[in-house]
Amino acid sequence: MIFCGNCSSNSIALPTINHRSPVRVCSPCHSFELSRLEFESKHVQILQKGEIFKKHAHGIGLPKSRTVKLSQDRTEIIWGAEPKHRVIFSKLIEVTEGQATPAFKRTGQMGNDNLCFSLVCKDRTLDLESSSQEVRQLHVAAWRSALKHIQKVDTAISQQAKLRKIEEARVAAELEARRQARLKNAQTVREKYKKKY
Repeated sequence: MIFCGNCSSNSIALPTINHRSPVRVCSPCHSFELSRLEFESKHVQILQKGEIFKKHAHGIGLPKSRTVKLSQDRTEIIWGAEPKHRVIFSKLIEVTEGQATPAFKRTGQMGNDNLCFSLVCKDRTLDLESSSQEVRQLHVAAWRSALKHIQKVDTAISQQAKLRKIEEARVAAELEARRQARLKNAQTVREKYKKKY
């Protein structure tokens, strides 16, 4: 939302809605846009290109090599062609390092903690083993940036909803005050009319 100087001191360009020059915005939008810029500039290409990891399974079976990536429309985390090989991106809630999940407890190897990480989602985990520590660090940073972006979106939406409710309440109170003023004015006119006749 775009604001006046009394309401916010934050300014930033908003190219997604065709504001190429900085405009004054509310704090949630400012924070969201900074997060989006960081995500776009540093990490989105890494995640959409993907990387081959050993994916540790929850049930039976040994780890299998899978290319794990973010879909081009940024709505899903994908590791195969089948629908069961994907999870909705917005369900990501945590990125953990090491071998702490049940899948790693089952098939992980001692001494590989520095190669492993998990994408913890609302209804499952995606447990991945990298080819090197550098690859793990790169992807952990990218997925954490993605998670931060999701959280900023949720916060911005929530705060925008609160601001909308406050504005709606203010407008409703103003309309009610005008209505009451009109009623009072009409009552005054009626009383004057009665006295006159």
